Amino acid sequence: MKHYNLHEKTEFLDLFLSTISKIYKGNEPLSRNYSPDSFKLEEFPYISIIVEDDRIIALSGLQIGRWGEKIGRISSRLWVDNSKRSKTSMPIEYASTIMIPEQIKYAQDNDFDLVFWSSHRPSMRVFHLMVERANNRKYGYKHIPLPYLYNVCLNSNDDSCWQHVAVVKLKDDAELNLPYKNN
Repeated sequence: MKHYNLHEKTEFLDLFLSTISKIYKGNEPLSRNYSPDSFKLEEFPYISIIVEDDRIIALSGLQIGRWGEKIGRISSRLWVDNSKRSKTSMPIEYASTIMIPEQIKYAQDNDFDLVFWSSHRPSMRVFHLMVERANNRKYGYKHIPLPYLYNVCLNSNDDSCWQHVAVVKLKDDAELNLPYKNN
C-alpha cells in the first residue's frame, strides 16, 4: 500500500479518473460529488490516493477556492473502497493516519492560514470523538471542533451541506467564517 499526491504521480491520473467515475455511477450516498462537474481537479492542489495492487483503495483531497484565500478543506471527497472500510463502515483510519496529516503538512508548507474538515453524519458526541481521535494521533496539529452545524457549501439549501466542522489553525489569528445554525 502506497500513498501519493496525484499531482506528483500523474501516471495514476487515468486510474484516478476511472475510480471517481465508478464512484459517481455507483450507489454511494454522495456520489454526485464525484461527477466531473463536482470534482474539479483545479480546486484540489493536493489529492491523496492510496494505491494497493494497482487499484486506488482510498482517496481524498485538500480543496480550495470557496472559503477564503489561504483556507482549505482537508479530507474533502473522502472515499474508501468498501472492502477496506472498518466494521462500522466508517473510512476513518485511512483519513486520520495517512491522508489528513499529509494534506495539513502540504497546506502548512504552502502558507495556508487554516484548514478544516467536516462530517455530515455523526452526532455531536461522535464528532467530538472523531476530533479527539485526530488529536491523539500525535502528528503535531491540533484539531478544534466548532460548536454548531456549518454550511460548508456556503449558500446551499441542501441538508447534506450542514455539517460538523473541525479546524486546524496554521496561523494563530486565522478564522473560518461559514453560515451556521444550532444543531
